[in-house]
Amino acid sequence: MCLRQRKTLVVLISLLCATPDFAQSYRTENGGDRFVQRLGWDDDPNVFKYEVSIERETGGIVERRVTTDNYIEVSLPPGRYKYTVDVYNLLDLFDYRMSIVPFEVLEALQPVVTGWTPNVFNLADGNNEVTFFGTNLLDGAQIFLVKNGSRDGRVVSAEIFGSDGTSARARLPVEEIEKGKWTVYITNPGGLRAVVSGFTVKSGKQVNIDLSVLYRPVIPVRSEGAHLFGMEFLGASSFLFDTILVNAFYQGAGLRFAWLPFRTNLFNFGFLVEPRWADLTTRVVYTTSYMAGVSASLLLQAFLLNKRLALHISMGGGILSLHDLHIVSGEDNNNAGLDLLILPFLDTGLSVKMYLVKSLFVELGISWNITPPFDDPDLQYLNPQAGIGYSF
Repeated sequence: MCLRQRKTLVVLISLLCATPDFAQSYRTENGGDRFVQRLGWDDDPNVFKYEVSIERETGGIVERRVTTDNYIEVSLPPGRYKYTVDVYNLLDLFDYRMSIVPFEVLEALQPVVTGWTPNVFNLADGNNEVTFFGTNLLDGAQIFLVKNGSRDGRVVSAEIFGSDGTSARARLPVEEIEKGKWTVYITNPGGLRAVVSGFTVKSGKQVNIDLSVLYRPVIPVRSEGAHLFGMEFLGASSFLFDTILVNAFYQGAGLRFAWLPFRTNLFNFGFLVEPRWADLTTRVVYTTSYMAGVSASLLLQAFLLNKRLALHISMGGGILSLHDLHIVSGEDNNNAGLDLLILPFLDTGLSVKMYLVKSLFVELGISWNITPPFDDPDLQYLNPQAGIGYSF
């Protein structure tokens, strides 16, 4: 039987006195969900009938029922209650009253899991914690892991040590789990369950490297006019873009190697290396000119939206080289220029990774590059970036 994902009411009975028996189930009637609690007690063969009275904790009879069974089934709204059982002997005369039993019907919700971290659980990391994200992840829930394809039906229980409704932190018994695919069952106190497939356990060390291929054109920042998009940038001029490289836009491409060895649940820290290339062919320069370079940066990665998004902030520097930058002049095709120009540059960047699956992502961003001296640079430009990558 299947419950709707957004079911808003589950009834939980917690007996504060353990003498009578208790069980709970739900039934579907005419397409709706009805939650039923069974209140039970020890059977007595010398009894003609039982009279059960259910009251609210604050007073007032909720229900009174006569039965010859040693249980009754009720469906109560959330609240605190107590019940008593009057026992009538075979002559249908009152014999004795059982002890008062307090209990509580709690409101709960269907648990929903939208993700977890780490995405891949590595036994070699020495970490035994995993955090599940979603909705209605309640205190008192139970977590069990079942190994996919296990012939012996291997089941491992996890210990929850923190839950706030939208996340649940659990400690896994690393000595009991092994590499492979697992299915996770998270059961709220009311009995409703979320089934999470695709939880992966690996025994090897994760290298924590992101590799992406990017389309990254060059957009010059020049001194004339109102600057780019009306924004004021460092530098009063950009010599090569103001004089020779007059195009408004140049095609380019690049790679990104991100290594993130320092990791927490929400933030990762590491290093970024970016080789890049751009075609600098322009109407003034008639030879095939291009720019190549590489940068190295410090990198901060912050996770958003239950690790479906990752924000990257980087800052560093590198070396640019301009090749075959020649200007053809005169009818005799005399030309002036240079074969190679090498420049240092400052590189700052911001990008967002959107994970399509656990390791495959789309990356969008922008970086700002400027060569020293910053008050009069040879080059100053923006690099919009769009590409695809994979996390190893």
